[in-house]
Amino acid sequence: MKSPINHLKSVRLVLSKVLNNKFVRIALAVFVLVAVIFFLRSDFAKVEKFKCSTQYGPTCDAMDLATLEKVIGSNLFTLDAKNLRSELSANFLNQETFVQKIIPQKLSVFIIKRKPVVGAKLTDKKTPGIFLVDKYGVVVGFSENSSLPVLNYNAVEHKLVVGK
Repeated sequence: MKSPINHLKSVRLVLSKVLNNKFVRIALAVFVLVAVIFFLRSDFAKVEKFKCSTQYGPTCDAMDLATLEKVIGSNLFTLDAKNLRSELSANFLNQETFVQKIIPQKLSVFIIKRKPVVGAKLTDKKTPGIFLVDKYGVVVGFSENSSLPVLNYNAVEHKLVVGK
């Protein structure tokens, strides 16, 4: 009776002889290539659904959802996550975006939204509301009133524009 070590040596010897055969190498390469092409073109890796959430919970705004709807049906492996992140970052309310591909058919997106930390009230009487500003100085919205600390602002120095 053969010992397990001798059996492994004989299997390794047979495998080395088989893999040294050019025909077997070419056939194996063709098989792998066909399998990869089939796998990439099959419906197995198509994005069927996505999960979009923010630091405030599992909801995203309409602009983000419209961007994510465009990737439904795309191949998960050929989907350019960097490009998707830059498309989502085009929404000025999105401070940072994270995209995760979940095999086989799901995309998970987490967006950190800009959060106002201070209000800016113009000293002129023409603008009755308060501009909401985040920690980077980006105006993220406009409101009639706010519970945030409010700074009085002279419009002569700079103009406040939402999204800038």
